[in-house]
Amino acid sequence: MLFRFFLLVCLYGLLDAVLFEHNEPLPIIMFFLPFETDPTTATIQLDVGAGATTFTPAYTDTNAYDLLNSFVYWANTTTALTFTFTTARHVTTGGVVFTLNADATYTVDFSAMATTLLGLPDSAGAATTVGTAPAINSIYPLTPTEVSLFHPVDTTTGDCSGAGAVREQLPATAAEKPLVTLYLNHLEASRLAFALVASVSPRLCTVYQQHTDTYKSVHVGNINRSKEAHRQYSYELEVLA
Repeated sequence: MLFRFFLLVCLYGLLDAVLFEHNEPLPIIMFFLPFETDPTTATIQLDVGAGATTFTPAYTDTNAYDLLNSFVYWANTTTALTFTFTTARHVTTGGVVFTLNADATYTVDFSAMATTLLGLPDSAGAATTVGTAPAINSIYPLTPTEVSLFHPVDTTTGDCSGAGAVREQLPATAAEKPLVTLYLNHLEASRLAFALVASVSPRLCTVYQQHTDTYKSVHVGNINRSKEAHRQYSYELEVLA
């Protein structure tokens, strides 16, 4: 009898985990808000040994992550090298510092605007370029933040799917609106306030979700702030994903 009870408890716990998995808060550790600057002015010149070519961002590259990600994709499809980038927390500002890596040496020349937006300096004859400043409108909280109620539309076949009815991840078609919660100290809170003032509307942001190693795009709406402790604040951001 005791064994049956134990088995039922285990099965109930497993069922609970399966049914409510997507409602549990999921940790995210980076947050990128859009900038007002025209991204097409942030050009980057790259030379991998076959002559310099110039990358011009698209109008849709409206935050630092999107801009650098587009450059890396362009570099990987137009040169023989493989480029990647990594991130780290900028200790004195709470922002995100980028490092650009390749599998061989290269020369890169960032325009003044690209350096301002990405925090990356010019580099010659190296395989790694380390950022000297945080990317604009970026936040790397000491405390992992959360995104909950993130319900992408199921487009697989089946009676309960959205196949043929709605597009995947289309705002306003999800069952519930996602919620992003930020836990910030006074340094990060002031950085968020500055970024919100400097960002454009609609505020299409990018958040990094740690446990899946993926970046998600969300539109930020209303923001509610609560004081948790001395110099510690929580922010609840209503978003559309």
